[in-house]
Amino acid sequence: MSQRWTIRFAITGDLRFLSHHDMMRVMERTARRAELPLCYSQGFNPRVKFSLPCPRPVAVTALDDMLVLSLEAPIESDQLLARLNEKALKDMRFFDAQVMEGTNSPHPVRTHYELNVPEDKARKLRERLSDLAREESWNIRRKVSKKRAKLQVSRTIDIRPMVEQIDLVDKTLRITLVPKGDLWARPAEVLYLVDLDGQVDLGDVVRTEVEYVT
Repeated sequence: MSQRWTIRFAITGDLRFLSHHDMMRVMERTARRAELPLCYSQGFNPRVKFSLPCPRPVAVTALDDMLVLSLEAPIESDQLLARLNEKALKDMRFFDAQVMEGTNSPHPVRTHYELNVPEDKARKLRERLSDLAREESWNIRRKVSKKRAKLQVSRTIDIRPMVEQIDLVDKTLRITLVPKGDLWARPAEVLYLVDLDGQVDLGDVVRTEVEYVT
């Protein structure tokens, strides 16, 4: 009897610089090497049936990401985790596995991020957050690819409805993002909004949790 599993894992260290596409390849190879009873798609080029429901931004550490994996035969959760961790790359750790009930897939509805801010930046950051609280819109410019025309254009997006919470607790910046339809604010955009470096500081951002609904 086939089963679908939600498997929680963490990505730290240099592995956080992998793109979502590269992470998909790493997950498929890890599952194959673990010699699990995998389910495959039909057709001339069968692929392992799995998904990463909430893509991780490049350079961001993730403490609680999710892999959804389909297996053809039952397996104990401890054995599943042990096999995956045995074949996992450095800086990847699987720590929880649960059998999914029903046929619906999990969808992310809220993501939580943290960034430790140096003392010399904390005072200016508090002032900037105070200014933002009085603004009705938080407009950013985002580059969007047009595949048919094979070019990139930029457009203005108000990300305020997508930032549910942003505050500084002691010296830790805490950010909670939610979607507006299918659109999400990006952590780098939020950093630029508060006058931090969306490239350099992004490497110190940690995604602590993702909330899902099915």
